[in-house]
Amino acid sequence: MNASPEKSGIIVCLNIGSSSLKFSLYSLASAALTEIGSGTIGSRETSPQLSFDYVHQDRKPLKKVPISGLITTSLRELALAEGEIIAIGHRLVHGGLTILEHLVLSKTVVATLRRAVPFAPLHLPPSLDLIDECFETFPGTPQVGCLDTAFHRTLPALAATLPLPTQIRDSGIRRFGFHGLSCESVLEQLRNAPVRRLVVAHLGGGCSITAILNGQSVDTSMGLTPMGGVVMSRRTGDLDPGIIFYLMREQRYDVNTLEDLFEHRSGLAGISKSDGDLRDLQSASDRGDADAALALDIFSHSVAKQIAGMCIALGAIDVLVFTGGVGENAGVVRERVTQLIGALELSLSILVLPARENERIAFHVANLI
Repeated sequence: MNASPEKSGIIVCLNIGSSSLKFSLYSLASAALTEIGSGTIGSRETSPQLSFDYVHQDRKPLKKVPISGLITTSLRELALAEGEIIAIGHRLVHGGLTILEHLVLSKTVVATLRRAVPFAPLHLPPSLDLIDECFETFPGTPQVGCLDTAFHRTLPALAATLPLPTQIRDSGIRRFGFHGLSCESVLEQLRNAPVRRLVVAHLGGGCSITAILNGQSVDTSMGLTPMGGVVMSRRTGDLDPGIIFYLMREQRYDVNTLEDLFEHRSGLAGISKSDGDLRDLQSASDRGDADAALALDIFSHSVAKQIAGMCIALGAIDVLVFTGGVGENAGVVRERVTQLIGALELSLSILVLPARENERIAFHVANLI
């Protein structure tokens, strides 16, 4: 991976979720990026612990190292052991209506991003809190925000336009699309064998299906927020808006209750009366749990239906890539989805590739600092 030749040192890449932080360290030297290793830090709500695996197997991994004080202080100590820290990169799920590209962060930019929280209330607050913490722990070190939405800036009007009045759409309301860094990483892994008509199925706690034509996003399942499209672990995916009106009028749900319902208590979790973890659902289904079996069937059907729809955007599919935690590891789901789309009689290749989002963050950071 080549980048700007002017800088050399350590780049820290941060990808924070609702309960854990995934991070990687990269060395930038002579315009080349080399991964040092990657790790996780557990829940920020309990006693956090750090785990880190070095790429080179001769270096002993760090496993469940207790953290006291700021999480970023432990990250700083780990990174400084490798060299001078020259930049920090953050995955940002949404930039709101005005921040549309990867960019160097400032406190003014962060204030603007705070106004975008309603578009990604599950993801943005912990990301922005971590950025503020990094301003304190790494004073003077450039920070870069890498947007999951940026990859989908190529969506044609046909795909980006939502069926709303012009006055609303003119305010910036559109289909943004997400998991863009994951899609980028798939394209990078296929760089030596470019694919003309590609579908990326990013399946994890959040799920999206993206149609890519000649390297550019032309359609995707998520919309204005990461709540639409495929049925997800705890999120509804696409939903008849009439349900919202019914719950507000007949059961007196307010906005906050609805948001909690659709973001945290629906999807596979709601169907199966579980936490929505696909591994647990598979085990429960194998034991004869009818709700778990139904949840798996609905999930597979939802994914296959979105993939089939991408044929309209592409004309056909040359390669289907499964990625993300579920896409990479849940062979049963891949098999079910593959069987369902078999009805289309497509001649396609199916690949399973890792979502190397932090690698793409490092690349963008190196080119922006």
